Amino acid sequence: MLRVVASLVLLQAVALAQPTPDQVAQAKQLFEDGRKLEQAGKYQEACDTFSKSFALDPAIGTELNLGDCQEHLGHLAIAWHLFDDAAKKDSDADRVKYARGRTAALAPKLATVMIKLPDPGVVGLVVKVAGNPVPPTAEITTMVDPGDVEVEVAAPGRPSETRTAKAAAGETVTVDFGAPQVVTPPPPHEEPPAGPATERRHSRVVAGEAIIGIGGAGVVTGVVLGLVARSQYNSAFPTHCMNTSKPVCDPSGYTTTTDAITLANAGTVISVVGIAAVAAGAIVWFTAPKDIVVAPAASGQGAGISVSGTF
Repeated sequence: MLRVVASLVLLQAVALAQPTPDQVAQAKQLFEDGRKLEQAGKYQEACDTFSKSFALDPAIGTELNLGDCQEHLGHLAIAWHLFDDAAKKDSDADRVKYARGRTAALAPKLATVMIKLPDPGVVGLVVKVAGNPVPPTAEITTMVDPGDVEVEVAAPGRPSETRTAKAAAGETVTVDFGAPQVVTPPPPHEEPPAGPATERRHSRVVAGEAIIGIGGAGVVTGVVLGLVARSQYNSAFPTHCMNTSKPVCDPSGYTTTTDAITLANAGTVISVVGIAAVAAGAIVWFTAPKDIVVAPAASGQGAGISVSGTF
């Protein structure tokens, strides 16, 4: 970016004095080197070389080649200003026509910024457009690359002021420093509504999840008790019980099988209760209100509040 800015500043900072013969010779060699680099597609190096040549000898041909080089790099506004400056200074009709053709081709791709200054005669006033200094006048019109363009105005003894304008290709935007700056306030921050409706939904969801959890634990417990009872019952065979159509057991086997059956029944009851709890918890969870609206309501018979929700 510093090189791009330097290219514009270069146009305004070239000395009026004629270059010396040595400077002309050196500038010519740099110009030839720049042409070779540009033909090789090395546009950044070519631009740097043309800039050095132009600083030594501000020849129109060098300026035109520098503009072409900048256009290849995508610095369209810089290129436009170089071609425009060359057209204004050149006396050769063919080159003027060429330069004007290049500016006309670039113009639709650029935006135009019009800057209005209430006091352009202030001593030391500096105006910059997209970082590039421009001569301060009451109304400045300049070409810029599309996008957000910053315009800065500064003068000794007063704070600098910067304004940003969004400019699209082919569009003209105006930045008036005589008019008060319009600042768009940020959108207000809205807190989410809170109250009984939100708490009610949350409590119903939590309650449903808790009941489902307890019911699930009951189902697991019942299954475990059933497995333990089955193992205990089988342990009585064949040592203490005979596996006939109706098992015949000694006193120890009778006690073992009876306890196992009691334990299995308890597990069955706990499992049934757990399944019922899971079902009840699911009902509570799925029927919890998703949206509750509390609003004042009035009619010819009275007034109150209305509560509506999605279940």
